[in-house]
Amino acid sequence: MKFRKIVLIYLFIFICILTTALLGYRYFIEIPRFEATLSLLHDRQLAALKHEISSEITRNQAVNYDYAVWDSNYRFMQQPNDEFIAENYGDPGFITLAYDGVFYLDRDFKQVFSKSYDHLTGKSYSSELFDFEKYPENKSVLPRQEYLGVPNRTGILSSQFGPVAFSATQIRHSDKSGENIGTLVFIHKLHESRFEGMSEKLNLNIRAEVLTGGGQYQDIPGLSLPVSSEGFSYQRQRLIHDINGKPVILLTIGHDKTITMELIDSHFIIVLSILLFLLLFGVITTNKLLVTRLELVIERMKEMATSNKLKPLHVRFNIYEMDKAAQRFNSLVEIVNKQKQLLEDLSLLDHLTKIANRRAFVGHIEHQWLLMQRNRSPLAVIMCDIDHFKAFNDFYGHQEGDEALAQVARALQNCMHRADDLVARYGGEEFVIVISNTDVDGLRHNVEKIVNCIRRLEIPHPASNTQIYVTISVGAAIYRDFSQIPVVESYQQVLHQADLALYAAKAAGRNRGMLYQDLSDKSEKSRVTLCQ
Repeated sequence: MKFRKIVLIYLFIFICILTTALLGYRYFIEIPRFEATLSLLHDRQLAALKHEISSEITRNQAVNYDYAVWDSNYRFMQQPNDEFIAENYGDPGFITLAYDGVFYLDRDFKQVFSKSYDHLTGKSYSSELFDFEKYPENKSVLPRQEYLGVPNRTGILSSQFGPVAFSATQIRHSDKSGENIGTLVFIHKLHESRFEGMSEKLNLNIRAEVLTGGGQYQDIPGLSLPVSSEGFSYQRQRLIHDINGKPVILLTIGHDKTITMELIDSHFIIVLSILLFLLLFGVITTNKLLVTRLELVIERMKEMATSNKLKPLHVRFNIYEMDKAAQRFNSLVEIVNKQKQLLEDLSLLDHLTKIANRRAFVGHIEHQWLLMQRNRSPLAVIMCDIDHFKAFNDFYGHQEGDEALAQVARALQNCMHRADDLVARYGGEEFVIVISNTDVDGLRHNVEKIVNCIRRLEIPHPASNTQIYVTISVGAAIYRDFSQIPVVESYQQVLHQADLALYAAKAAGRNRGMLYQDLSDKSEKSRVTLCQ
């Protein structure tokens, strides 16, 4: 056999082996890893969808609670009257608060009052939802859990006009006292368009089907089942059940099909042609360079798996197909990290005021406490409370109250300019500010600026006993010498002192700031008025 023929045979065999190896690597390693990584994205998308659906189900929970825990509402249950109904449950109220039905149930499961009004169509309708003789299973709507200290329950019910979300709260006085005299239930219809409207926000293709018949759905899982429990797919189905375990909505969820990795494409053929040309000049060198880089990628993927942290692959193969795969992997990593960052941001952000929440405040002050203790630098805490805010809510309503909270939060945020300063919502109408590396004069200046800043907003407050505008009471405390603080102490002490100063500001007439100056002195002399 001629040498040329032997070379051609061995070259052909080598090309076949190389082609098989590349196809095997892509099929058994790259594509499964790609699909596993893509499954992580799908899991996050399903988690985000579950969160959106949960938010849709509970969107009237706060309003239902505010109506149920109300003295006037309690008196209405004791002595029903048409004047209360006309004042609180007119048709515009259903449209404004986006609910479709209200039901008053006494302790014996009898309806004291009910009204069904579709806020989208503007038409009244008849509902037998709480006819417990006809639908005894619906008694399970009665409150079983606690929401802000009052029995409450939310969920989904089946009805003759499709699934509805409900929120049921036990009726109490405004201070949460009183015996159980009944339950207030709000409902709103779960239209298919509400679910399909989530598609663009979540980068999903969602089709919702309301289930009216029997059907066989036992093989279709609920939203809680992770993608990893199924085979890889760009489309899957999930069921939403009502509180009685009955399937009411079938979701068909389609994921983005543009992020794919095919086994063979035109780029792969081009790569093989280039490899054939390169093999004529040096098969061993090309193979060595390729394997080395692939091992580097595998090692980095192992590091990612160990650290549970996805990072872009900064590797160039100088082979179009492999580089394209790396680019797609990097694009996927970027999407996953953005989703992760989004979830982290949502967990640290107050949804109403768009500033840091209490969880973010705790993490920040714990870090600053250790940093200031190490640097022997002062740390100050300012507690703020909007004066007579409950009266503001009672006068204007909770929607205006939420807007006022957001305005105050923005004003406080604009008062603080340094990168290490943090403004956070502490709870209700209370805010907290952390200032690092300042002194008493600087703290006094910031407190005066905060009080005056809220005054300049001139938000009308006719129900206030202090001013005709919204005002704020401020309490501040500062640690100036960490070297004198025992090891057992923590930021809780300075937070407590700021809270004491806040109570002193309220006791002194509100609309002012007070400073708790001395760490050891607990007398009134250690708190001085900063701003009148």
